[in-house]
Amino acid sequence: MKKVPITKEDLLPCVEVVPAGVVEIVRLQREDFAYIKP
Repeated sequence: MKKVPITKEDLLPCVEVVPAGVVEIVRLQREDFAYIKP
């Protein structure tokens, strides 16, 4: 969000903003979520 001029209010209500994306990815992978790199 720092590189793109948008705010939290511009996001859909279902979107959660986290301080560090990589930390959230690791946490979700430990819960058996899959990460697919675009």
